[in-house]
Amino acid sequence: MAAAGPPVAARQVLHGVLWILGTGAQGGLLRDSVDILLDVASRETPRIQECHILIGHVLCEIVEHDLFA
Repeated sequence: MAAAGPPVAARQVLHGVLWILGTGAQGGLLRDSVDILLDVASRETPRIQECHILIGHVLCEIVEHDLFA
């Protein structure tokens, strides 16, 4: 029997963890292995990175608002 790939093995070890992945337009090799896929509709690395940074800032703002407002 073949060994499980990294995503499968990681999910077995980290059972119950919410998996979020940020990718570009194609979704990457792990797109079917995550709970939430944040795929940016671009193939240009700088645009993808800019969008992921923006998403991170928005998520932090939401958490800060919920914790301290």
